[in-house]
Amino acid sequence: MAPKSLMPPFDQIQTPRLHLRRLTLADAEPLATYRALPEVMRLQLWDHYDLETARTLISAVNLVEPFTPASAYQFAVELCATAQLIGDLYFKTDDAGTQAEIGWTFSPDFQGRGLATEAAHALIDHAFRNLGYHRIYAITDPRHTQSMRLMIRLGMRQEAHFRQNLWFKSAWADDVHFAVLAQDWS
Repeated sequence: MAPKSLMPPFDQIQTPRLHLRRLTLADAEPLATYRALPEVMRLQLWDHYDLETARTLISAVNLVEPFTPASAYQFAVELCATAQLIGDLYFKTDDAGTQAEIGWTFSPDFQGRGLATEAAHALIDHAFRNLGYHRIYAITDPRHTQSMRLMIRLGMRQEAHFRQNLWFKSAWADDVHFAVLAQDWS
């Protein structure tokens, strides 16, 4: 396998129902719309989301090549059938380019259909099989049961439960950490 620095630039990842691609400024409005919903923001790190915030995020991530060591990237998740933006995936690579954190945000209109699982699985599979990552982890609030179930469906194992370790929206909150190793990926 070629070193990450010699890999071709990221183009896309295709699944049967989804297209994982770079965010574009055309995605700003739908991104801001679902990220601003109270049910989406409830357990996310942001307190508000607007069009300018979406544009700033898109501009910032497009300055970075996905999977670059010591970088974070946000991928668009588009429904193949309609070319509609339905969610986004976060992927933050460590300094060595061997481990990464993954996260997801999906419009409630598209939750409960296995789409987040399909998207996250495709991204993790690409990182392990094509880029040689060693470990991928995810962090969530244990109150976010949908996210925890997704981590389990992805084959991740719970590694830690940190009690009241984060001051989050005016209260102490817990974090749970899940991870999967390349050797355990199937």
